[in-house]
Amino acid sequence: MYAPVYPLLAILAVCTSHSPAAGQGRLVSAELAARLDAVEHVVTVHIHYKIQPHGKSEVPLAVVRFGEVALENVRANDVPITLVLDATGLRPTATVALPVQDTVSLNITYDVRIPEVEPRRIRIPIVAVLWPPQQAVAGAVVARVSLPSGTVPFDAFPSTLRRASDTESANTYTTELHVVPALITFSVASRAPWPSAITGIELMVCAGLVLVGIIGWRRFRVEMR
Repeated sequence: MYAPVYPLLAILAVCTSHSPAAGQGRLVSAELAARLDAVEHVVTVHIHYKIQPHGKSEVPLAVVRFGEVALENVRANDVPITLVLDATGLRPTATVALPVQDTVSLNITYDVRIPEVEPRRIRIPIVAVLWPPQQAVAGAVVARVSLPSGTVPFDAFPSTLRRASDTESANTYTTELHVVPALITFSVASRAPWPSAITGIELMVCAGLVLVGIIGWRRFRVEMR
């Protein structure tokens, strides 16, 4: 069992700990699709990476583990791979051999076994390529999460996770990011509570902005007299 880690620290653990040699490669793009099976208590994950090795013969991978969440059936381009714990005991790593090409497609698939807890907090650790993005722009990483019919996510990280706009995606939520996250996490229920933690934070921010605006307006009127 691995100790829980806050999402921000998890991102730092994944993104800042790679070796100088690995840094010569580049991540071009990533497309992630995750599907929650509420009956089997498992999330099936498929990540399609496009990478530029820049002469490297293998690519380093890593994932941050959270609580009792377990990864199963990890495969790279349909070949089983073994994740080995690093010295911290927190971050399993692996390397995958690459063909000699300018741009390489790498398909990572695995299952995430989730604890049977209600209300459900779903944590999806991401098996990440430890190379920096070629361009850290919005949309370089696209993630889509499909949930069972009649359920909704709330208190999500990343907070930009929103229902997909296309009508063909039944109960699918998507987000566009600059870099590969260490984790996608959310609570799931038949309906989102109100207010949720995220809603509460947003309301507090709005209230603070209104208060600052009122104070600024009053000082402006005093100075103009």
